[in-house]
Amino acid sequence: MCFSEVFQSDLWGGVLGPEESFSFLVGFDIFLIKTDHYSINMKPGTEAQIYADTISIGDLLNAASRLTIPTYQRPFDWKKDEASDLLDDLRNAIEEKQNVFFGTIVLDTSNSENLQIIDGQQRITTFNLLLIALRTILNKNGTTEDIRLASKIHSVLTYDNRTSGKSVAEVSRLEPSNSIKDAYISLIDNQEWDGKNYRNGALKAGGKRIKPILDFFFDELAACKHDDISRLLNSLYESYVVVLRITNNVQALEIFESANVRGMELNAADLLKSFFIAKIDDQKDADLENRWMEIVSNTDNVIRMIKHFGWTIFNKKIVANRNAFYSELKNYGKMHSEKALLDSFDNFAQAYGIVESGDIDDLIKWAEKTEIAKEQKALTFVRSLQAIRLFRVTQTYPLIAIALVNFKKHPSNNAANALVKLVDTLEKYHFVNSCICQRRGNEVEGLYADASRKIAASEDDLENQVNEIKNKLKNQLASFAEFKSKFIEISYDTSASTLKLIYFLFDRIDNVGRKGREIESIYNPRLAIVKGDWEVEHILAKNPETPHSMENTEDVINNVGNLLVVPSGTNKSVGNKPVNEKVRIYQERIGKMPSVMAFCGSIEKKEYGDFSSKEDVGDRAEALAHQVYEKVFVLSKEQSSS
Repeated sequence: MCFSEVFQSDLWGGVLGPEESFSFLVGFDIFLIKTDHYSINMKPGTEAQIYADTISIGDLLNAASRLTIPTYQRPFDWKKDEASDLLDDLRNAIEEKQNVFFGTIVLDTSNSENLQIIDGQQRITTFNLLLIALRTILNKNGTTEDIRLASKIHSVLTYDNRTSGKSVAEVSRLEPSNSIKDAYISLIDNQEWDGKNYRNGALKAGGKRIKPILDFFFDELAACKHDDISRLLNSLYESYVVVLRITNNVQALEIFESANVRGMELNAADLLKSFFIAKIDDQKDADLENRWMEIVSNTDNVIRMIKHFGWTIFNKKIVANRNAFYSELKNYGKMHSEKALLDSFDNFAQAYGIVESGDIDDLIKWAEKTEIAKEQKALTFVRSLQAIRLFRVTQTYPLIAIALVNFKKHPSNNAANALVKLVDTLEKYHFVNSCICQRRGNEVEGLYADASRKIAASEDDLENQVNEIKNKLKNQLASFAEFKSKFIEISYDTSASTLKLIYFLFDRIDNVGRKGREIESIYNPRLAIVKGDWEVEHILAKNPETPHSMENTEDVINNVGNLLVVPSGTNKSVGNKPVNEKVRIYQERIGKMPSVMAFCGSIEKKEYGDFSSKEDVGDRAEALAHQVYEKVFVLSKEQSSS
C-alpha cells in the first residue's frame, strides 16, 4: 500500500489529477474542496473563515512564513513504514510522470509570520527529514554540483523573514513538535551534518523518534547520484496538497478539537474501536478495551492492517474510500453481528502479525500441533515470508494472512503444503518482478485483493485457490531478457538494502533443493546489516597486490559477477590475493557452498577466461542471471527453457 493512500488524518487518498476535487470532513459538514472560500459556524454568533488552495509541496516548504506545531498537538510519531510509503510514492510518481496528492493540510494563518500546523505535522516533518537526508548525501558525494544542490536544500530548510525585511540568520523554517525539537534543530543548524553524530545528547530524546526514519532514507538513497536526487527532489516539490487556511486562531483550536472528535484526525483503528465498543454488549467482552489493544498489537501499522482486512470482505474499490469502507463495515457488522466481525478481525490480525514478523516461533505457537508447525514446513514457510518482507511487497500480506486463517479452520497436510506453495510462489514471483525488475507492486494488487476475498469466503481446500493464483502469476512474470538486463546491474555498496539483497541472493543459490536442517542460512533478516559468520567476497580484490588495468575498475569490482558470499574466516584468509590463489583456498576451506564450488569449477575450465577483465566479470554476471532465473526462482516451464 502506498503512502498517498494513508495519512494519519486524511486516511484514504491517492494520486489525483490537478483538475479533480476532494471531499474533506471537518466539523459537522462535508465540504467539496476547490480553490475557493468557505466559512463554518463553530459557536452561535461566531464564524471561522476557511480558504482552500491547491499548492505544491515545494511552495509549502519554501513559504515566506515559518511553519510551527502548536503545543497542544500530539508528538511526532511516524515510523519507518510511513517513510517507506512516502518514498515509494515519490519513486512511482517519477516512473509514471505524475505528481502525488499528499492530502489536506490545515493551517492557522492568523499570524502571517508563523503559520500553525493544525493538521499535517507528520507529513510536513517527514518531508523535511527527507530533505535533511538528501542534503547529507549530497555533501558526502562532494562534487561541485552536489554541494551547490545541498546548499539549495539547506535554504529550503532554513528561514529568512521576507515580509519584514529583517534577516533571521539560519533559523529552521519548520519549528517541529517539542517531542523532536532539540534533535531536529541540531541537524538544521549543522549544514554539514555527517548523518551519524547528534549534538548535545539530542539522540537521547527526540533523536530516537527521527533516527529510524533518517537511517531508512540513508539506506535507501546513499547510492544515489546527483541526477537521481535531482529527480527525487523535483518529484517532491511538484507534488501537492490542499491547504485549508483558517484565519481565526481561536476557531483554529476549536476546529482541531472538533475534527478529532468528528473524524479528521481519527484513523480507521479509532473508528472501528469505537464502533465495536458501542455495539457489543456481551459479558464476555466486558474487557473489550484490553482485547482491542491485544488485537492491534499484532502490527506496527494498524491502518494498513485494517485496510488489508477489508480486502478479505469487500471489493478493493470500496476499501480505497474511507467513508465507503467504514459504512460498509458497519453494515457488514449489523448483518453478521458486530461480535462475529470482531472475531474475524481478531483471527486475521493474529495471522497478519505472523506475516509481518516473519518469526518462526510466532508461527509454531499460533499453529500449535498442525502440519505447518512441524520444523521443516515451518522453516520453509518462514524463509519465504522473510524474503517477501525483504522485497517490501506489502500487497501480499492480506493474501498470506487469510490463507493462514483458512488453514487454521481446516488444517490438513494438503492445506499445509498449499500454504508453503503459496509463499514460495510469491517469493519467486516478486524476486523476479519486484526486487530485480522493479515493477510496481500494484500490478498484482487487484489479483491479490480478489484472491483474499475468495479464500475468506471459501470452505474448499486451499490447494485449488493457490494453484489458481500461481497460474495467474506465471502469465505476468517478467521475461528473461527484462530480468537479465536488471540483474547484471546489481552492484555492491555498503547500504543495508544492497547488502541484504546480496546475502539473500547467494543464500537462495546455495540452498536450492535443500530442506529443513539441510538449509545453511546465509541471510538473517534480524540483523540490521547481515554480517558475522559471512562476508561479501570480491573475487577480483578491491585493493589487489598488483593493480588492475581495467577501465571503470570500481564498477567492475563491485558488479555482481565479481561477488561471492563466503565464511568470514575464509574472507580474511584470501585477502587481496590473485584469483588462482583464492580458488585454491576456497577449495581447501569450503566444501558445502555450491556457489563457491561452481565458481572454482568455472575457473578450472576457463569458462570466464582467466577472470581478469570487465568482459570476464560480465560473462559471470550473465551466467548467474541464467542460473537464478532458470533454476532458483522458477515458476514456469518457460523459465527453465529460456
